[in-house]
Amino acid sequence: MEQGGRDCTEAFEDIGHSSDARKLMEIFKIGELAKIGELAKEEGEEEQMCELNHLPDGDSSSGSWRSWLIPIVLGVLATLVYRYFIKAH
Repeated sequence: MEQGGRDCTEAFEDIGHSSDARKLMEIFKIGELAKIGELAKEEGEEEQMCELNHLPDGDSSSGSWRSWLIPIVLGVLATLVYRYFIKAH
C-alpha cells in the first residue's frame, strides 16, 4: 500500500522477488505509465504542467480548524447527553 498510485517498478526490483512473483506481475499488469509530457507531445500539443500542491492563501494547512469543528461539536454533544441521562437515572 506504500506504493499505491505510483510506479513501483524500482521498489519491486529492490525487494528481489521470486520468479513466481514476476510471473504474477505480468499477469496482473494493467499497463505502463507515460512519461511527463509524452502524451501531449504525441498529440502535437504543448506540454502543460499543473501545480497540484497549491493551497489557497486563506488555508495555510490541510488540517484547518474547520475540519475539526464537527467532531469536536459531536463529542461535546455526546458528553452532555451522556451526563444528562446518567444524572437523570
